[in-house]
Amino acid sequence: MADIVVTDADGRDLRVLRGCRLDVEYGDTGNDLELTVDAGSGQAVEVGAFVYVEGTEYGGVVDAVEADGADGVVRYTGRSWHGVLAGKVVEPPAGQDRRRVTGEANAVLLSLVSLLGLSDAMTASAADSGIEVDYTFERYDDGWSGVRKMLASSAARPAVAYDATIGRAVLSAVPVEDWSDGPDSDRAVLTVRKVGTRTNHLISLGEGEGRNRVVRHDYADAAGVVSQTQTLFGVDEVAAIYEYTNADAAELAEKGPEKLRELQEADSFDVTIPAGGNDYAVGDVVPGTDVASGQSVSVKVGTKIATVTDTSLEVEYKAGGTARTAGLSGSSESSGGGATYTEGEGISIVGNTISADVTEADLDEVRDDADRAVRDASDALAAAGSAQQAA
Repeated sequence: MADIVVTDADGRDLRVLRGCRLDVEYGDTGNDLELTVDAGSGQAVEVGAFVYVEGTEYGGVVDAVEADGADGVVRYTGRSWHGVLAGKVVEPPAGQDRRRVTGEANAVLLSLVSLLGLSDAMTASAADSGIEVDYTFERYDDGWSGVRKMLASSAARPAVAYDATIGRAVLSAVPVEDWSDGPDSDRAVLTVRKVGTRTNHLISLGEGEGRNRVVRHDYADAAGVVSQTQTLFGVDEVAAIYEYTNADAAELAEKGPEKLRELQEADSFDVTIPAGGNDYAVGDVVPGTDVASGQSVSVKVGTKIATVTDTSLEVEYKAGGTARTAGLSGSSESSGGGATYTEGEGISIVGNTISADVTEADLDEVRDDADRAVRDASDALAAAGSAQQAA
C-alpha cells in the first residue's frame, strides 16, 4: 500500500489522499506528473503544493488544475522532481565559457541545488557517496540533463527520495546497476524488440560551405563502440548525416561521437516485475531475451512511468535511445548563427548595427539610372505603337 501525501503551497503536510491516482513519468521523456482526484471527495490541492510518496522518486510540484465535469474528476498537473531540475539552467560562471565541477558527488549535487535556487524544495544527501566527479557542463545545460551526464561520466546516476521530516526531495549519487549478471539477472520478464542494424557511420557537418565545410566521420563497430576506424562495410554499413550548424572541428570532435553513441542505444523493451522482483532505475542496465531468436540483449532504462494509487503500484519502463528523439540536427554557438554580412563601400557594421553612408554622388548615380530607365521605357512604347499601326 502506497500513501500519496499532499502538502500546502508552503510545503507543509496536509493529508494522505484516498481514492486518487498519481502518474509520474521521468527520465528521457516526460519529467511530469498528473494527480487525478474525485471532484466530490473534498480533497482539493493547491497550485504550488508538493505531492509525494515518501522515500520514492514518485512526486513533484503541482503547477495547474483542470476540472473535468464529464468524468467528475479534478486533474492536477505539474513537474516531477526531475522536471523541477529540468526547469533550471546550469549557466557558466561570469567571464568563463563553461562551468566545471569537481569533488565528491553528493557535495557537488548540494552546491548545484543551491546554485539553481532550489534549496526550498531540494537538498542532497550528506553521506559520502564514494563517487568522485570531474565534469564540465555544456554552456547552458538544463539541470536534469546536466546532472545525469555529470554522474554518468563517473558510472553513476542521480536518485531522488522525498524526506517528509525535512519537507524536501533529497538527491544522491549512486552507482549504475547492471542487472545482466548475478543471481537476480533472470527475474524480469521482458518483451524485447532487438534492433540488429543501427546507424554505424555518422557524417557530421559543421561550419563553412561547399569544399570548405568542416566534415567529420565517426564509426561504430558491431559492439557499438565508437571510434574513427571503420569496421563495417557494404550492406552492413548504415550511414547518416548529422547537421551541426556552425560547429568548428573541435566541437564536432565532441558532438559527433556523442550523437553516434546515442544512436547505438536503440533496443526497446517492456518489463513486468513479479512480486519481490527488482525495481529498476533510470540508467540501470537490464537483461532480456529476444523470444523470436533466443538471443540475450541488454538495454539501458531511459524512462520510467509509475502509476500509484492507495492500493497499487504499477511501473513501466522504456529503453534509452528509443524513448528520446534522436534528432540529426543541431546548432552551435561557436561561430554564431543566422546570416553573414560583409562590409563594403559606404557600409559599416558595429555589433549588430549595420550603417550605410549615402553621398550626393551616390544619389546622382541613382537619378541617372532612373532617367535612363524612363527613356528606355518610352522608346519601347513608341516602337510598339509604330508596329501596331503598321499591322
